[in-house]
Amino acid sequence: MSEPRLIRLWTVALALPVLFALGSTGALAQSMSGIPTVDSAAVARSAWARAGRAMQARDHGTARMEVERAATAWPTQQVYAWGRVTLAARAIDTVGFARALEAFTELGFGGDMRSDAAIAKLANLPSLRSVRARNDANRAAMPRGSVRATLPDSSFWPEGVDYDPRTGRFYVASVRHGTIAEVGNDGKVRELIPRRATHIGAMLGVRVDPARGVLWATTSGIPQFEGYQPGDSGVAALLRIRISDGAIEARW
Repeated sequence: MSEPRLIRLWTVALALPVLFALGSTGALAQSMSGIPTVDSAAVARSAWARAGRAMQARDHGTARMEVERAATAWPTQQVYAWGRVTLAARAIDTVGFARALEAFTELGFGGDMRSDAAIAKLANLPSLRSVRARNDANRAAMPRGSVRATLPDSSFWPEGVDYDPRTGRFYVASVRHGTIAEVGNDGKVRELIPRRATHIGAMLGVRVDPARGVLWATTSGIPQFEGYQPGDSGVAALLRIRISDGAIEARW
């Protein structure tokens, strides 16, 4: 990954669900627990921006420290994890590079080790043969991959996705429209929740619970949601949604 690209890469924030029980029929106002709320995605993005500025100033020590902070705050974010690999290589930190690459491949990611001269040099060390092989395996194409479903709305902005093996249906959450699309084997799409429904923000994670006939989903008021207002931060919740008719059975 080149230095300019390291500076330019940005990611969409995924707001963390608020950890307070709201109840399915209770008031929407959230009670405070006394524990400060920390948006780890915002912490990571801020650190990444500072790393970019440090790289521009050729302050590689500060850049590496800030990339480490970003990757720690958001450990499953591919860009931050690869930034860790890149800067360890440029510092010629063999131990740090090995650790960063190991963590990167453990997440199932694979990076192009020929894209950066410093990475290519360390990656050829005999002691890294095993982790290099795993990285390359993660990058390998999936020759049997195929398109299973296509959403007709290009503005849907999909986020979480899950699959029900009993029915063959996919469930796709929409950041922009605050709904979940059920996509059948025949390609027909049913949106379980009306777009921009009251007290619903961006839909993020979604999981099928076949035993109960419900979906578990997280929603949050974030700027990427269509019609977002600053006051929408109070809609963050975990939802239990009945699949048959899209009714929200409970809200936490």
